[in-house]
Parts: sequence; structure tokens; C-alpha cells
Amino acid sequence: MSARLISTEHPKPGQPHMEIIDIARLRSELLSGEDKALVQMIFEKGSSFTEIAKLTGQHPSSIARRFRDLLQKLLTKELLALLRNQAGFKPVDITICRDYFLQGLPKRMIARKLNVSDYRIRKVLKDFQYLFYDGAPRIDNRIHKSTPKHKGTNDAHV
Repeated sequence: MSARLISTEHPKPGQPHMEIIDIARLRSELLSGEDKALVQMIFEKGSSFTEIAKLTGQHPSSIARRFRDLLQKLLTKELLALLRNQAGFKPVDITICRDYFLQGLPKRMIARKLNVSDYRIRKVLKDFQYLFYDGAPRIDNRIHKSTPKHKGTNDAHV
């Protein structure tokens, strides 16, 4: 992966479209197979959704929706965090994050594909999320410290 790909900033609202296109085009190198080919056909060859639909036998709206979904994945903050913090992960961990966040593969399928345990997948994704949220532990469904322990319990007795 190139250093330029890693140092790329997250696109900001109102950022010129050419910069966003450049970011997405660079990050498309992370895609595999058909997804990578689709993005390259549109960005590099200038193919339209209709032209690609005729080649693939799909409806143009299906191609457009798939392209839109790929762009959203390529421009996420999670992907940027992964690219910036590669040094903290082993190559297999990067593959796990890429397959989960970019390819959208289920955890169990990634485990089978990479021949690792489900636990390993969960741990890597948890570590990545911890890193992504700037080291702040996520609250998710856990009880927050300021939440009373028992419903209706009150420290101030009248």
C-alpha cells in the first residue's frame, strides 16, 4: 500500500468532487475482484452504468447501487483509521478488518476463509473499534457509571 493512500484525509462535506474521486480511486486498490473492476471501469475508463450493465447483463440501477455502496465503504472513517494504524496490526488482522468493513463478509465466513477462530475475529474487531474510537472504551449496551444500580433507588432520602 502506498504512503499516499494511508495519509489521505477523510473527505469533508463540501470538499471538491475531484479530491473525493481521487481518494476513492486510490483506496479502490484495497478491493478485490469484481468490485475493483467496477470502480476502475467507472473512474479510469469513464464507463457509464448503462454500458457496464450491458456487459454484465444486470440492470443499470443495480450497477449504480453497487457502485454507491462501494463508494460509501471506501470513504468511511473506519477504513481511514485502518489505513493510518496498520503498524499496530498483524497482516492477518488487517485482512480481517478489510474483509469485515470493506467486503462486508460475516465474521464466521472470515474465520473459515483465514482458518482462524471466531474468538480471534471478535478480538481483532474489538481492538480495532477501541482504536477507532480514540482509545475510549465503547459503552454500547453496558450500564454507564452514572446510571443508578437499581431502578427507583435514590441516594437523596427525604
